[in-house]
Amino acid sequence: MTASAGLGVLVVDDEQLARETLRVLLADDGEVAWVREASNGADAIDIVRRERPDVLFLDVQMPQMGGFDVVRELAEAERPEIVFVTAHDAHAIQAFEVAAVDYLLKPFDDRRFCVALERAKGRVRATRLAAAAHTLQSLVGAHADGTASPNAPIERLVAKSVGRAVFIDVRDIEYMEAEDYYVLVHARGESHLVRESMRDLEQRLPRGFVRIHRSTLVNGAFVSELVTEDDGEHIVVLRGGARLRASRGKREKLLELLARG
Repeated sequence: MTASAGLGVLVVDDEQLARETLRVLLADDGEVAWVREASNGADAIDIVRRERPDVLFLDVQMPQMGGFDVVRELAEAERPEIVFVTAHDAHAIQAFEVAAVDYLLKPFDDRRFCVALERAKGRVRATRLAAAAHTLQSLVGAHADGTASPNAPIERLVAKSVGRAVFIDVRDIEYMEAEDYYVLVHARGESHLVRESMRDLEQRLPRGFVRIHRSTLVNGAFVSELVTEDDGEHIVVLRGGARLRASRGKREKLLELLARG
């Protein structure tokens, strides 16, 4: 795993040979940190709640409490990523309805098992990254002494995509452009989409940023020159070479900012 610690796995099957087979296959994956076993649904629920595994390989048909009974007993927030393991293909639609990662039909080969495990690991990575991004965003703008202030300027932004979160230092941002419900942030030669409105973001930025157009915010530290074209259009030239159009009223605000240093 790349987002945090290794993978915790719980194998649930009433047949010992089936559990041993999965344990052997899991032992070949260096990202699996630990494996627990349960032979029935009740024990599986107890282990899930006590040890919080990341992935659950779950038999569908077991005495007294089957795999789908186990899922129903667990709150959505408690559920690991689930891979159903069964000799019957009749429950695939049910598996889809509970958002299972995969549905392994017995007997399966090593390749098919690896596909299921990789899918589960991908889900875990995405969940961990989203949680880390949420935590970081809640801390952005906090004072050095650890007390949060809604008026404190932010120091970092988080750009999130599927399975990935990019942390951007505000001081590295050259300029930003409004893109529908997002803001396209340009920093260090790269561009990232941040899901936030330009208006809200502008209120949280530190001093030094100024709106030069309805849809453009610029970091004054990166401004190289202001140019007036022959047609009267005002252009803000950044050190990296970007040329951005500025409206007349916004140009004056930028000049005031640069004059103050």
